[in-house]
Amino acid sequence: MPGGPAVSIVVLAALLRLAFVWWSPRELSGDAYHYHLSALMLTQGGGYTDIDGSPSIRWMPGWPYLLSGFYTVFGAGSWAPMIFNALAGASTTAALIRLGGLLWRPSVGWIAGALYAVWPSNIYYCATLMTEPVFNLLLVLGLWGLVEAGISSGAKRTLQTAAAAAAFAGLVMVKAEPLVLIPVAIGLIATARSKGAFRRNALVFLVMGSLLLVPWVIRNYRAFDRVIITTAMAGANAWLGNHPGASGGQSIVEMREFMREHKAENRAETLFAASRSGRARVKQFVTEQPAEALSILGNKLRITYGSDDASARLVRGVGVGRAGFVSEREWTVMAWIANGYWFSIAILVVIGLYSWRHWSWPALLVCVGMPVSFLLVHLAFLGGARFHAPETLAYALIAARALERRLFAIP
Repeated sequence: MPGGPAVSIVVLAALLRLAFVWWSPRELSGDAYHYHLSALMLTQGGGYTDIDGSPSIRWMPGWPYLLSGFYTVFGAGSWAPMIFNALAGASTTAALIRLGGLLWRPSVGWIAGALYAVWPSNIYYCATLMTEPVFNLLLVLGLWGLVEAGISSGAKRTLQTAAAAAAFAGLVMVKAEPLVLIPVAIGLIATARSKGAFRRNALVFLVMGSLLLVPWVIRNYRAFDRVIITTAMAGANAWLGNHPGASGGQSIVEMREFMREHKAENRAETLFAASRSGRARVKQFVTEQPAEALSILGNKLRITYGSDDASARLVRGVGVGRAGFVSEREWTVMAWIANGYWFSIAILVVIGLYSWRHWSWPALLVCVGMPVSFLLVHLAFLGGARFHAPETLAYALIAARALERRLFAIP
């Protein structure tokens, strides 16, 4: 990464995130509390289990295992994971600068890095135990590695492809959704300069990525006597976002009732039963009530892209009463800043997309293919402002391209 502007931008990103972690209440809210409990059980030697002692298959284990490492070294309740999140955000900024330079020019990378460095919602996530900071870091590293491999050769290309595969495997170990990015990854690998290079890189990517997921698959086979690559939540989540009267978003009450309806001898078997039932019900709903299913898709889009204050809500406190962890005034200011920035970026993204015909194939895959892939997940399952966090990487790049063209009249 070049010096000068890039270093200053990364330092700014780190300082803003560390300052927010210092200021924020740093209390656990929402899914972060469950990640915390899973990490505690790992730290205490209980294995990756649910609260009833059964093997956990609700979430991917990557983040709880990482948290347990911090707890082992620094103690549970320490600032270490949030400081790590802050530094992960700064590292993401650095990788985004490099990625923008590869896709267009260094100036695009600098602007994209600056936009990401001050992005309010991405700053807010650092003061939680949510997965967004580390997820975005792994995602940008994977994309960067594949774009770089496309212009390299020999052993360097192979190593970059292997590193990208490791990053993508890490993504899947944090959340299952990145499996939809396989076509994007293969598309980036296809930019190799020869058919032989494409075949070698594709083989390295698939083998390396698969090997890193093997321990999780083996664990699941031993625990449940079945091959499970991700988790057992897909069917239940699909039902939550696709049933008569569904809002298209998350509902703790509806999910709790759905799980209670499928209660089995332990939480894992309950999830399996709910997932099977969920898949069948979604198929029936879409077939018999297509008009309502389509209307719910519109709700999912609105819920997902209509605001950017999900991280502010987590800092405020979910499920802890109206007062929460911060005052009403502080929460209102945080939400206004996040949403104002979000809609400003949206305008720049619309402007930037007008020039898409002049983009390279890697730029199209990263800036259009990646967010569209995640969009398909939102439409198939659930909507939520939190879920578009990985897409902010692409939006920062598109907005930076638009600003560069306007500021410097670069075609």
